[in-house]
Amino acid sequence: LSTAGGAGSSLSLTARNNEFNTTQAGATGLRLAWNGSLSGTLDSNYFQGTGGGSTGFSYMNTGTAPSNLALTNNEFVLLGGNGTGAYLNTAASTQVSAIGNTFALTGSGGAGLRATAVAPAFTLTSNVIKDNTGGVTGFLFDSLTGPGTMTFNNKIGRAHV
Repeated sequence: LSTAGGAGSSLSLTARNNEFNTTQAGATGLRLAWNGSLSGTLDSNYFQGTGGGSTGFSYMNTGTAPSNLALTNNEFVLLGGNGTGAYLNTAASTQVSAIGNTFALTGSGGAGLRATAVAPAFTLTSNVIKDNTGGVTGFLFDSLTGPGTMTFNNKIGRAHV
């Protein structure tokens, strides 16, 4: 979805066992722009972007309704530089559980998960960040407006020596 829903609307999103492949620079495998409450699950999906600046999953909520998103057991493979596995940008209360995902970035300058959020509750557990070139950021938070909570328990490593 690339057009935000009406204010006060709600959406339940489930994406499970899908494969998203993009080849163009700046392309996004799955993009959702929303203006209402969201309850979403992305589970066991494969995202691959071969062009520079690719994004596996992008979610933006400009409304005042809360977002609840679970990213579990997904694989994000970004082969060009400046790629982002998952990008989240919300203007209201945001709860995100990212558990058991793999973010493999081949080009430099990318990020596994990148977020801007209000009143965030992030649980990032058992994720693997593979930096195959150097210069990759595992989790990048451009802006967080509190109060909020953050829980981390992940493996971040550089595969290229």
